[in-house]
Amino acid sequence: MRYLKILSRGFGLFFLCSCAYSQNIIINEVMSANKNSLHDFAADTPDWIELFNDSDSLIQLQGLALTDDAAQPQKWLFPAYVLPPRAYLIVFASGKDRAVITETDSNGSDQLELHTSFKISAAGESVYLFSKKLQLLDSLAVPALASDQSFGRWPDPVTNLIFTEATPGQVNSLSSGKKLLPAPQFKLVAGFYAAPFQLLITHPETSVTLRFTDDGSPPGDSSNLYSGALQIEQTTVIRVRAFLADSFTSSIVTSTYFIGEETQLPVVSLATDRENFYGWHRGIYIKGPNADTQEPFYGANFWQDWERPLHVELFENDGVRAFAVDAGVKIFGNYSRSYPMKSLSIFARKKYGTGKIKYPIFPDKDINSYESFLLRNAGNDWKKAYMRDAVMHELMKNTDMNRQAYRPAIVFLNGDYLGIHNIREKINKHYLAENYGVNPDSIDLLADNHEAQEGSDTDYIEMINFIKHNDLQFDNNYDYITTLMDVKNYARYNAIEIYSANSDWPMVNVKYWRRQNGGKWRWLLFDLDSGLSSYGTSQPYSNTLRRAIIANALFPWSTTLFKNMIRSPRFRNIFFTSMADYLNSIFLPQHVDSVITRLQQGLEGDIRRHKYDWFASAVDWWGEVSKIRSFAWERPAHVRKHIIDWFGLPGEFQLTVEQENPIAGQIGINSLTLNQTAWMGIYFADVPVTVKATAKP
Repeated sequence: MRYLKILSRGFGLFFLCSCAYSQNIIINEVMSANKNSLHDFAADTPDWIELFNDSDSLIQLQGLALTDDAAQPQKWLFPAYVLPPRAYLIVFASGKDRAVITETDSNGSDQLELHTSFKISAAGESVYLFSKKLQLLDSLAVPALASDQSFGRWPDPVTNLIFTEATPGQVNSLSSGKKLLPAPQFKLVAGFYAAPFQLLITHPETSVTLRFTDDGSPPGDSSNLYSGALQIEQTTVIRVRAFLADSFTSSIVTSTYFIGEETQLPVVSLATDRENFYGWHRGIYIKGPNADTQEPFYGANFWQDWERPLHVELFENDGVRAFAVDAGVKIFGNYSRSYPMKSLSIFARKKYGTGKIKYPIFPDKDINSYESFLLRNAGNDWKKAYMRDAVMHELMKNTDMNRQAYRPAIVFLNGDYLGIHNIREKINKHYLAENYGVNPDSIDLLADNHEAQEGSDTDYIEMINFIKHNDLQFDNNYDYITTLMDVKNYARYNAIEIYSANSDWPMVNVKYWRRQNGGKWRWLLFDLDSGLSSYGTSQPYSNTLRRAIIANALFPWSTTLFKNMIRSPRFRNIFFTSMADYLNSIFLPQHVDSVITRLQQGLEGDIRRHKYDWFASAVDWWGEVSKIRSFAWERPAHVRKHIIDWFGLPGEFQLTVEQENPIAGQIGINSLTLNQTAWMGIYFADVPVTVKATAKP
């Protein structure tokens, strides 16, 4: 008899199945790390997979492969190793990807320790065994189970059982096995319906009991009993689970049905126990018992670092459900936590599901998998234009600066309308991995006054100390700094923040990162809601350049880097040309105006309902959009004047470029590539301009 057993990380899942393999080698057991798991040579307790030689012959493993992705059948290859007859072999699914010889055992023999390049998800996934010729020898789709449970087939390949006892080196214990029920099925797909209807729920086994909820909470053994078709009269989240004596309950199936809802935006449906959001002592959305009486209500529940489980569905603009995942949720943001409508961080952690949302949430980015995303209330732009930060990030398209992708969406919580939220990328180590392809565990990510969010701030502090004590007017000092930070990125970052008149900056909302072991520091744009005429200090005439150089008394660290960098004539020229290039391209008033119009059109069909739901005025929204539009047309002249006055430049000049034969090649001005037959830009006098002509072959 042949078996496959798998136990996955954190939940103790293992699986047992019949396997057919000509060499009589089978995956006997797989287990994830827990307190009772096996220790490797480093005293860690990673996932492990056990092979068994179910024959009387020696078997050479070299060339065989284990994988958790059928599209990568050779994800991890076995080294040269001979497995004796009737013998077991442990392979740690640790992600360490190595083979080592451990200390000798009690008989004086060396022990081989193998580590795969992948780990096993506690949320459930398939594990595959491939031959040298890429023949699939065995596979098993692993469900998500509770802690210390295992899954497998006993005693034949038809019966699936869950086990509560891991048995490395021996046959599974039938006495600890129970049947795992398959999930129920809805007869109608989740989505949008014009009128009420009856919903049927089925299950392949007629003896099960189906229990459901319509309030977002997970079904338990005392939930509503399903006895016939459900009448769906209004937008409702239905969650259902199968129960049967002497069996483990099925997974929960969740579907949202929207009745008579019309929107031009994507829709996100959240489902969770109401107590997770609104419970007095545990609800993350309310003040709770310990809140201060004055805004922003420090001590409130929404200021706690609490995470609650929930189910997330995303429906695209055409009404089709794009994905449905179990995830975690936290309140996100700073001062905006105190607003009635709050921002939410969604986390696809492995303890809830696969650990990833395998869907291109943002069509304008070539990213197909996300660890997390935001449902943002627009921060300081809440109850205002609801798009200021998005405008700035949309302007960064097709530049070498970072941007947070943006999609406005309607959010429902347990079937109740919650208003427009902006779906955004979350600036964290996963954002850097997804956008720059870096190892998320090999970066330094700092915020504001070098607060380490990932990695260490040691090297950054050393760089700042060098800058404080070494005049960057001298080329050798400046040259050294260029080995530590991306000076073009820093110049452009400052140009963008200054243009936007972000009144929170540079005191807060500053993030910067680098690859460890030799990477250069780069700065990240995020949270520009306080610019573009949002406040009295973010008007078209506001001198944000001055604020970037003269420190606020409460934030003396905030200007240290920039005011020292601009002492270098070389950096000043990079900053001047960066600002001039931007003002002559992405910050041209007509271009910014077109972006504002596009985002305005995306919101205006739903803004009245949203504003009404949150006791605000749609008329005020139109006024805020007009403020942004005015800012776009007035800001460039003020920015140029601030630079000319502060640095004592002789003025500005108009640069005109004409191309009589554009098909013969292209002309570049600094960082710009010109495609017009006639082009005009405004540049600062006495600041070098680089002109380059590139002929086509």
